[in-house]
Amino acid sequence: MKKIYTIVWIIFLISFESKAIIYASYSGAGSKDGSSWSNAYDRFQLPQAILNAPMISQIWVAEGIYKPTYDGDRNKSFHIGLHVKLYGGFVGNETDISQRNLSVHSTIFSGDLSENDSPSEIRYDHASRSENSIHILKFYQVDMSYGLIDGITFSGGNANISGDLETMSGGVFNILQIPAAVENIGVAMRNCVLKKNTSLNGGAIAMRNLHSTAQVELKLENCVLDSNTAEQGGAVYFFSNSYDERNEMRLLSTSFSNNYSSQMGGAISINSYFDFYFFIKKSTFSNNTSSDKAAALNLSGTGSNTFFYTEIDSTEFSGNQSVKSGAIGVSSGNTRVFDIRFLNSVFIQNKAISNTVFEGSGGVLDFSSFGKYDRVYFENCQFNENEARYKGSILNIYSPYNVYGGDYGAAFYKCKIKNKFLSIKFEH
Repeated sequence: MKKIYTIVWIIFLISFESKAIIYASYSGAGSKDGSSWSNAYDRFQLPQAILNAPMISQIWVAEGIYKPTYDGDRNKSFHIGLHVKLYGGFVGNETDISQRNLSVHSTIFSGDLSENDSPSEIRYDHASRSENSIHILKFYQVDMSYGLIDGITFSGGNANISGDLETMSGGVFNILQIPAAVENIGVAMRNCVLKKNTSLNGGAIAMRNLHSTAQVELKLENCVLDSNTAEQGGAVYFFSNSYDERNEMRLLSTSFSNNYSSQMGGAISINSYFDFYFFIKKSTFSNNTSSDKAAALNLSGTGSNTFFYTEIDSTEFSGNQSVKSGAIGVSSGNTRVFDIRFLNSVFIQNKAISNTVFEGSGGVLDFSSFGKYDRVYFENCQFNENEARYKGSILNIYSPYNVYGGDYGAAFYKCKIKNKFLSIKFEH
């Protein structure tokens, strides 16, 4: 009997999904009940339509610029519920998702409520962004087994209220205060553009798993994150504490460019107290900057039992520049094991520009507090004209242990190196 119930439930879900499509366009049409393109919700109805979308439904949004609210209240957001797929990039007559032309028809969710953002001053404290939406999106329970955002551009979010974790993180969205009953939570984004969003932590995205045992995941595929700014994590900030189970981030065919942080992690900053798995494949990090350290990636493990695994494959890092460490900065701290592997990747003209002693180190990678069981491994990688003003134009490692290869330590295999300056520096 139990098997019969299971089969019936699966059939019900399949049937429900095939029927539950909600339609919206800028001006709406017909009866504006969202039942079809000819009766699409309009831009004023869209926030409520997304909020009220039933489980296992799809929302199709035609090209145009949409705001979370039209009454000027920057605390309001698009609020997405459980098991919802949100699609953009339609002209407004499609019958199948594959018919979209995303390069021609842009669906934009904008936090610029007054439409007055400065195109050049992309800072959370700039006057032109003072009225922008704090978060363009909000959700607290998004199941990774179904939730998806696909084909949407997000711009103009500004989480700029200091002293409050909710309002200082993630101009596009943040995940915060996960209920104890939730076991798996996260966000999957595909074919999305996140640009010119600002925040104190995570200009576009902030993931904070506080006081929870949930597994938290972030997946970005074929996305563009451009010109986002923050103090930490110009585009993305991921923080987890000692209550967490395994957390994970996956990037596939995604580009990070022109993002900026005033402190650490021009593109991405991760600070994990428990196990973290980070996978990057076929992606690019270009022209990201930091006024402190780690222009592209800042990776920090701070828990004594943390296993932090990072695998970067077929990815290019080019033109990233920071003061203290070039493209990537790693701090092992008390972490049990920090394992970083670079495969088939390219590093071009990344720079650590400070001339100060103990700064300006590691044009490609600066690894501080390298532990006894930590590992850095490069295979089939290319290095061209990377620079560190102080030491290690490719790699700088500080460790009290021997780090010259073996099962643990640092190793290069079948790599091509072309650099003017001292390439590798080990200190212990």
